[in-house]
Amino acid sequence: RAIAVRSDFRVNNDNAPALAQICYQLDGIPLAIELAAARIKILSVEKIHERLIDRFKFLTGGKRTALPRQQTLRALIDWSYDLLSEKEKTLWKRLSVFSGGWKMEAAEEICSDNTTHVTEVMDILNSLTEKSITIFNEEKERFVMLETIRQYGEDKIKETNEFENFSFEHLKFYLKLAETGNKKLRGIDSESTLKVLESEIGNVEKGLKWSIESNHCEEGLRIAAAMGKFWQIRGYVSGGIHWLESILQKNTENNNSVYCKVICQLGNFARLIGDVDKAGNYLTRV
Repeated sequence: RAIAVRSDFRVNNDNAPALAQICYQLDGIPLAIELAAARIKILSVEKIHERLIDRFKFLTGGKRTALPRQQTLRALIDWSYDLLSEKEKTLWKRLSVFSGGWKMEAAEEICSDNTTHVTEVMDILNSLTEKSITIFNEEKERFVMLETIRQYGEDKIKETNEFENFSFEHLKFYLKLAETGNKKLRGIDSESTLKVLESEIGNVEKGLKWSIESNHCEEGLRIAAAMGKFWQIRGYVSGGIHWLESILQKNTENNNSVYCKVICQLGNFARLIGDVDKAGNYLTRV
């Protein structure tokens, strides 16, 4: 596609990594790749890769003879979105609060309300799957969205007053999952619990991130405290330190038991990576 735009273009060792990342970022969507390739006349592959951070605003080109809905990736997805029923549109937007996929029961609990009853969620989700908005992995019994589609839904829900409400529902659901999982890690179900927490790490971390950004400090502290053992068992110590320190920055004057637990975990993690001074500084604060 790039050669059709610029005849002297060639794939080489220098631009191959960026090309691979472009295809990955665009979820392999042919139209998106074609639109990106149209920019090869004026931008290097590396520059295109950099600008894909805001993919919907950037991809405004393509062939002048293309239909209006093919002018941008945004227009293409707009077209697909407009063909849906109102309930399908609503669920698509709400599902964008997930990260890394979700189970049916999570969608039913998080995305239902007085306008979309919990008993409707399954049928609407199945309809979205039939229309390729969501993808169902039978082996894992898990739904996912291509990142491009998820980001579109997130943009849409942020235009409404629902974003905070459903982000908070998402936070509460994965807070409960993390705290329940933390207890089970000490019992006979530890191995299966590790697998559950591993599969939901994207959602747990998204909940943590949102709790920090939205000042839901108590919930953020509780998730961080509950995830400490999992992070340690899996060897995610550096990532654990990042989240623990991030949530503590929002809770500088809190002295409850959960806060103290987070401080202790930070001290322990610092010790595990050999930072004795930092470990001592944290542990003396308890």
